[in-house]
Amino acid sequence: MRLLRVNVVTWNLHGVPIVTPGREDRMKRAGERLRNAQPEPDVILLQEVFFPKDLKILKKRIGKDYVLVDDMPRRAYPPWFIPGLNLGSLFFHFREGGLAAFVHRRWQVTDSRFEEYRAQGSEFKIWEGDGYARKGIHRLDLLHNETRRQLTVFNTHTQSLRAEHELRGIQISQLSTAAYAVDKEVPVLIAGDFNVRPEEPLYKVMTEDFRWIDLTDAMEKCSERLGYDEAGGEKVNRRRDYVFALPSAHWRFQTRAKFICNLTDDVPYSDHHGIEASITLRERSWRDDLSSRELSRNLPIAVLSARTLLGPSTRRAWLLALAGMGWAIGSGLPVTSRRPPSNAESPPG
Repeated sequence: MRLLRVNVVTWNLHGVPIVTPGREDRMKRAGERLRNAQPEPDVILLQEVFFPKDLKILKKRIGKDYVLVDDMPRRAYPPWFIPGLNLGSLFFHFREGGLAAFVHRRWQVTDSRFEEYRAQGSEFKIWEGDGYARKGIHRLDLLHNETRRQLTVFNTHTQSLRAEHELRGIQISQLSTAAYAVDKEVPVLIAGDFNVRPEEPLYKVMTEDFRWIDLTDAMEKCSERLGYDEAGGEKVNRRRDYVFALPSAHWRFQTRAKFICNLTDDVPYSDHHGIEASITLRERSWRDDLSSRELSRNLPIAVLSARTLLGPSTRRAWLLALAGMGWAIGSGLPVTSRRPPSNAESPPG
């Protein structure tokens, strides 16, 4: 049985311009924490790393074993439409989307691309920042150097304003369509900050309508482990970051996941807990997908075929028996094509 093991970190580092406290020091601490992570990450997916300077800090701290994948376009900052600050845009630029990825050198990055969300918040709502940031999807196609096995990973950060459920749903729908377009034999992971809580309808859209598998569902809350004060740190106590997998006829997923916990907002790292997920992918065999119901349904034919094989040894009898057993087994095999659900092209309601 073939195995593929991959350790994934996803973390929103709260690198928003101007308003985030102690940003440079926090980036240093976060980079050192990632460098010392156990087990050693294969893929580090970050959100809200808007300044190139912050990315340089992280690259230095994380170390030379990792390749930085930075496909983000640059935008002028401060926003051009703020009177009196236009000259500032001649000197300051930030990374559109705020996404970043570090890939361990045991993997090759065969392709990467950034795709903006077609639905965006208004860039004139500078108190939100989402529209001006131009959020989107960062896709990484990876190849393991030793095993030569492929993996596709998506990193994202959706609309943050709590009331924008419809806009966030359209973005997630676009992401699901992109993920289901990957070759069906390649395992797909989707991670990032979705700004969706497990009790919200959009979570059911992802896990039921789009059939994403939540690989981080059983994690213990940091508040339960640290005596975290919910009133003093609302953001990091409420879960909205995830690692998902697409359902696959070829792979089964087993995961052990844990949080990188903060004590409170931006102490010591961010206003989000990071997630470390150790994922084992096991290649499926046809036996994995033959349910007891399917076996019982096909049992009479299978038994009949076996009895025939034990009966008269004519060529015709043997061929008929083998054909019957092949049908019985084949009718229980999983569907080998990966298709998006019928509503993946349309925004969820």
